[in-house]
Amino acid sequence: MELKYDALDYLKKQPQPWIQYQIAKSLGAGAKELEEKKRKLLHDPKIIELIESVAKWPEPPLVRHSDARHPIHRIQLLLDMGFAESDSFIKEVAEKILDQQDRSGALLSLLHIPESYGGAPEPAFGWMSCDFPLLLGILLRLGMAKEPRVSAALDFLIEISFDNGFRCTGSFPKFRGPGKKADYCPIGTLYALQACALVPSLHSEPCVQAAIDSLIDHWENSRERKVYMFAMGTDFRKLKYPNHWFDILHLIRVLGNFHYAKSRAAFKEMVSIVANKQQEDASFIPESVYLSFKGWDFGQKKIPSPTLTWAVWEIFRNIKEE
Repeated sequence: MELKYDALDYLKKQPQPWIQYQIAKSLGAGAKELEEKKRKLLHDPKIIELIESVAKWPEPPLVRHSDARHPIHRIQLLLDMGFAESDSFIKEVAEKILDQQDRSGALLSLLHIPESYGGAPEPAFGWMSCDFPLLLGILLRLGMAKEPRVSAALDFLIEISFDNGFRCTGSFPKFRGPGKKADYCPIGTLYALQACALVPSLHSEPCVQAAIDSLIDHWENSRERKVYMFAMGTDFRKLKYPNHWFDILHLIRVLGNFHYAKSRAAFKEMVSIVANKQQEDASFIPESVYLSFKGWDFGQKKIPSPTLTWAVWEIFRNIKEE
């Protein structure tokens, strides 16, 4: 499962400071070179805006979990671009996340669920299966797995699993998403696996493999059904970045961490679909975009996107590794 063209030469020619920084890290550049590239990264206006937005966590209240502008998703993007716990603003956000944890171990978000959906008139801290695992995954990406509060959150994540993955659950007992109660939640399950992927000891756990089975089954029966309004049709198969919602690139990025998934015919089919979208210059062109990223190279659909290309290249490099 390899790309037809190695994109590294293409990527080395691109001006985006986050790409240059990540390439330097990947190739083992010296401290002086990394420092210079990091300086350029921190002075980029787009990066400055991202940093300022995530510093507002937990504000603003999370209304739509698919909102790409929300700090809960922009934190992930900054981690993709090479930032880590050693960066002060990332460390501050991590501590804010840990400060909002209930007795069960769940990590809480400031949510505003309308009363008509089982919520309250005002925003309140709580958790749902489509935000708690995402927060846990952020902390695990930062290498905090041994932190007691993170361990408690991971234990609780496993506790709320079902025999078909992770369902639409949360701290709002009257809320339930638009699907059958016994169905798995596709995005909650994807986020949960995203977190579990960072803990190798969990890869063979029955609940993790059951979650993978549900996503694979969803793909194999994509023409017959949607699950909680999540489909795997034409739109799902379009290349899109950042990898924060339910689409083919995000799915193979997560499943590619599990040997249990990589051996499946469905996974190989998804990988092939993505690989066949590569251009002759080794780049990839976005086929769908988040309007909130208009002005970024991945916020348009007309020309190749270096950032999308970097993301695909990293995903395939990870899939190839044994």
